[in-house]
Amino acid sequence: MVHWNRMRVRELLTRRTFALFVLTFVGAVAISQGRTEGKNRAWPRLSSVASGELPITEASALALTDSGILAVGDRSSMVVRLAADGGGDEMQVLGSFDVGPAIHERFAVCTSAAGDVCKDQLRDLTTQWEAVQGDGRGRVFLLQETTRSIFVMSVEGRKVEAVIGLAMAAETRKAKKTKGADSAEGFLLLKNGHVLVARERAPTVLIEFGPKGDAPLGLSAATRLASGEAFALPAALAPGGRVVYEALHTWTLETTKGCDVSEIASDEQGRLYTLSESCSTLRRYGSLAPTAETAPAELGWRLPKKVRNAEGLAVLADGRFLVATDHKSARPSLHLLQAE
Repeated sequence: MVHWNRMRVRELLTRRTFALFVLTFVGAVAISQGRTEGKNRAWPRLSSVASGELPITEASALALTDSGILAVGDRSSMVVRLAADGGGDEMQVLGSFDVGPAIHERFAVCTSAAGDVCKDQLRDLTTQWEAVQGDGRGRVFLLQETTRSIFVMSVEGRKVEAVIGLAMAAETRKAKKTKGADSAEGFLLLKNGHVLVARERAPTVLIEFGPKGDAPLGLSAATRLASGEAFALPAALAPGGRVVYEALHTWTLETTKGCDVSEIASDEQGRLYTLSESCSTLRRYGSLAPTAETAPAELGWRLPKKVRNAEGLAVLADGRFLVATDHKSARPSLHLLQAE
């Protein structure tokens, strides 16, 4: 007589079912990535000049500013400042500063992380940074995904100078059903206190925000915030106060189906660049006219195969690109790339 070990059989079935699920999921992802890669196969692939490790985990954004290259991560309140070696291949860490204490002092009800509620509140106030920028006064601008707000921090993050809320909304039925369709993934500073924000998907669009009633500027060499120029906050805004910006104009980006936008950047000519994490690609667009409805792409590149989970982008003065990748493990997370 055969005696079945029912517990053993269930365990084996569970393991096999889980293994089959994992194989199916991995295969589906590989097929999806392969299809997307195939659509962009004619694009040239960027070459890797150098790679290094950022002193933050899960890097989410980069920005080229007057005070250096700024880098932030999803799960930290630290801002890292880097310097390019005179256009060379080495990136030097100049230092870092923590914006957490100033934000906690301004907004937190809790005074310590004792207890789960306070621990969560203090963490949520100072994490989930999706983009970073800087102006000519040395101020740091941090875009938070969860609140759809831009925190304006003084030099070295010592205090909160202002918070800009973005009135983002999912305009289409598809967008309303798509997770994260009303969240921002990157932004640029413009003149007149305006900001240009990228929405990740459903559909992928750029939205210019500014004070209610303002006319849109678009993006060009004349409208992007210039080197040494201070970003103009509303004159009536009290120190540390909050203002809500309205959507002034929207541009639909020309993208490959299935490709998101994880970061945007611009060069001195006022051209727009977008980075796609899901498709491992980088695109260049022209300037954005304030009367246009769409933004056609001019050029496109594939990222090197080793550069995965690309989240941060900075366009250097010499035309090369810095790309930050989102990794939890210790491996290169900062890549200097160039077109052949």
